[in-house]
Amino acid sequence: MTTPPDPLILHIETAEQGCSVAISRGTELVYLSIEESSYQQTARLPFILSDVLNASKCSWKHLDAIAICDGPGSYTALRVGTSMAKAICF
Repeated sequence: MTTPPDPLILHIETAEQGCSVAISRGTELVYLSIEESSYQQTARLPFILSDVLNASKCSWKHLDAIAICDGPGSYTALRVGTSMAKAICF
């Protein structure tokens, strides 16, 4: 019997002034991008996501799950990350 591959997870963190996006497979970090622009999550997050997927040679269909940071942090910034994750899953 073969073991299924570890899940490929997209991580979105928007709780602070900047934001970060990462892709992991199991416990291995595949790619990480940290954007330190002050409260520019709404404008920058779609581009960061695209860059991370391209750099890690992944596509949306390869993702098994999406993880978000749920705080503590700026309420509005957290909603940006949550809304983006929900949009991707839709």
